[in-house]
Amino acid sequence: MKYPAVLLTSVLAFGFLHRCACATQPAAPELPPKAPQGFFQVMTPTFSVECNVTKAYTDKVSLMIRKAEQQFYMLFKMTPDLMNGCSKEKFDKRGNIPGNILKTMGFHPYISARVYKDQEQFADEWFERTDVKDKQQRLRQGLPGAWFSIHQDYDKKGWVREIRTFVANRDDDELERTLLHEMGHLFMQTFLLEFAGDPPKGQESQKRGTPAWLGEGLAQFFEMRWSEAKSAQKAKYRQEAMIYEAVNLGDSYPFEEFLNVTNAHNLQAVAGDPLKSTLNYAQSYSVMEFMINANGAMFFNFLENLRAMNLERNLRARTPGHIPELYSFQNEAFKKAFNIDIVGVEQHWKKHSKTTLETQLKKQPELYYWIGEYYLRRGKDKDHDLLKAEENFKLAMTGAPTKGEGYLGMGRMALRKRDNEQAVTLLTKAADLLPKDEESWYFLGVSQLNTGRLAEAEDSLQKSLKIYPRSARALSALATAQFNLAQFLKAAETYELAYQITHNPYQILEKGRAAFFGKDYKLAQNGFAVFCDTFPNDAQGHFWYGLAAWRLGDQKFGLEELKKATSLNADDPTIKAALSLAEKGQTLKFELESQTPETVATKTAEPGKKPAAGKKPVFVQVEDE
Repeated sequence: MKYPAVLLTSVLAFGFLHRCACATQPAAPELPPKAPQGFFQVMTPTFSVECNVTKAYTDKVSLMIRKAEQQFYMLFKMTPDLMNGCSKEKFDKRGNIPGNILKTMGFHPYISARVYKDQEQFADEWFERTDVKDKQQRLRQGLPGAWFSIHQDYDKKGWVREIRTFVANRDDDELERTLLHEMGHLFMQTFLLEFAGDPPKGQESQKRGTPAWLGEGLAQFFEMRWSEAKSAQKAKYRQEAMIYEAVNLGDSYPFEEFLNVTNAHNLQAVAGDPLKSTLNYAQSYSVMEFMINANGAMFFNFLENLRAMNLERNLRARTPGHIPELYSFQNEAFKKAFNIDIVGVEQHWKKHSKTTLETQLKKQPELYYWIGEYYLRRGKDKDHDLLKAEENFKLAMTGAPTKGEGYLGMGRMALRKRDNEQAVTLLTKAADLLPKDEESWYFLGVSQLNTGRLAEAEDSLQKSLKIYPRSARALSALATAQFNLAQFLKAAETYELAYQITHNPYQILEKGRAAFFGKDYKLAQNGFAVFCDTFPNDAQGHFWYGLAAWRLGDQKFGLEELKKATSLNADDPTIKAALSLAEKGQTLKFELESQTPETVATKTAEPGKKPAAGKKPVFVQVEDE
């Protein structure tokens, strides 16, 4: 994620750049500050790599960054000295920009790349940078997986470039992908000398800086093409299929609109229309890959033209109130390189997207799975989309019977139809054929939950999380399995992990309930307190808060909370019963409180067998993201 940079107003003056062109020979860069206490520090040619895991892990991260650096230098024809602002070579010969331009603009040498061990420390810095001080807002607000930012240093005399991410339960592949993405933003902005940042709050429609299709498209290109992670290949298949079918259906963005989408528009779509945002990112990557593969030399000529125009029309502009942006002349720069308007590329790109995937489908019919998944996510004509999803899943299964994707798709359809026994059969086959795919194990786990095979479900969901530890939906399903197996305190821990990823306070409520039945009433009360602070008008929060307080011996406070719950939902029979008992000095008891893992184990189905009749299933709602 590209974090909004602060506008470098001191750069926007002709005289300033004239002085740059006449600057003296650059000196060697100063070394960066020492890493904070508890962090190990390793230097690469352009980065100060800081990490508080172990020295060995810091060395591993520095090797990831060093490898990516070399690729970026070759691609952008840049050097570490240019990035540090101390090069004797020209940054831009055509624009007569010296090699110490970044230093003259006030940038400190070396980019700080800090990798936190825990998400909590990462979140603290993110909220500080984004000026989110309200504790309740921090609890509700989602977090990026990483960010790149430019901001002033502590004494307001210079500018700092930073990349931030975290380890938590991520594997090396996911960490590498986040670093490549943010480094893509860094090198792209530096190459263009574009540091305008995003529009001010409340002016999100303002065009400012680099068009989103260009910035996000290149960042994704680096992430997808340079990462060796299997997840990157999977993401590539998903995006290619999505674009293929979006083009066929007319869902893709018309280029006239696509070229003017801003990062702020994308962020708004993430909350209000997730598929639209996902489509825009997928289209950005697809268009970028098409242009670079079609003629990489011309594409980088386009970027050089864009930089030259940026120098003349933004950095040397004198007009008061001028907004630095590349939108208005992106087409001019492109046409100068390709001899065609950008919108003229649209039909060529569409044809390429269709013919490329159609060729792949003939060789790999299992890829029909990804087209089916697009229909599950599309949501424009639900009944028709579900039929089309099933149609494509069948093509994957019949066309590639020795591959697992078709069985996975048909198993997902069986889940939607509540045909859970059929889902177990299909998804077991999918997991056998795709043992390293987290989704096959996740959906198998859901089908096992829904048929009362709790122990098998727990095992399948653990396998899913071993492959992709940061799957919030798999964590939530695992917590559900653990709760129903009476592993209440394990469930509480798992709900907490899910919350750390989603920041959905309802995970905290579920954590509290699990702790309550695990008889850790203090932990339960803490969770309910947080939830009630976040949602003061939710009756369930006050109900459970009151019960936990009662168990801890604070009957007065417990009674007050139960009264609040009743006032918020007077029709709930359980809340009414709890209040009635509390007024008599008694408390509500649940059958679950007497259950243990041992007693539950005697009631669950044996592995591989259908549960006994009358066993209550644990239905899990399937989300198609």
